[in-house]
Amino acid sequence: MKKKVIWLGLGLLTAAAMLLASCGTSSETTSMTTTSTGTSTTGVVLTVTNGSTTKTYTLAELQALQSITGKGGTLISGLSSCQGVAVMDLLNAVGGISSGESIIINAAHSYTKTLTYDQVVNSNFNYYDVNGNTITPTVKPVLTAIYFENGFSLSTDTVHGPVQLGIISDQNLATDAGFWLDNIKEIDIIH
Repeated sequence: MKKKVIWLGLGLLTAAAMLLASCGTSSETTSMTTTSTGTSTTGVVLTVTNGSTTKTYTLAELQALQSITGKGGTLISGLSSCQGVAVMDLLNAVGGISSGESIIINAAHSYTKTLTYDQVVNSNFNYYDVNGNTITPTVKPVLTAIYFENGFSLSTDTVHGPVQLGIISDQNLATDAGFWLDNIKEIDIIH
């Protein structure tokens, strides 16, 4: 019985040590994320690749490109006023996307999303009015790398920014939540 108590005590001590060690690791990770987000105006926030052609952007470089503004969001989050760069402009900087190709977007936490040529070029997504009714936009919405939302920079937003993928328009319309990606890092054209 005494040996079982000793082994149980050692097991609990080991578990406690592992728990404390993981807490220290978590703290370091949070600190690194905050540092990375805090310096995002000077560090690379987005990489766009087409084969062997790669273009990297700091937040300041993205903001210096021709920007677009509009409203966008989901039925869950509601609509926001957004500003950013059209994804097509970013793709054109590395040679453009051709029919039959797709893009893969890599975001934080190893999240990825693949979009077809038709979605990227023709904005072929589902659209809804603020009541959730399906609508057809009168003006084509734009797939956008967003860096301002409701007048605030996403550079300090550790959840959504510094760059978020979304679909914006000059109309009050919402899209499916799966096409709004937080903290995007890479856009790759896949052949």
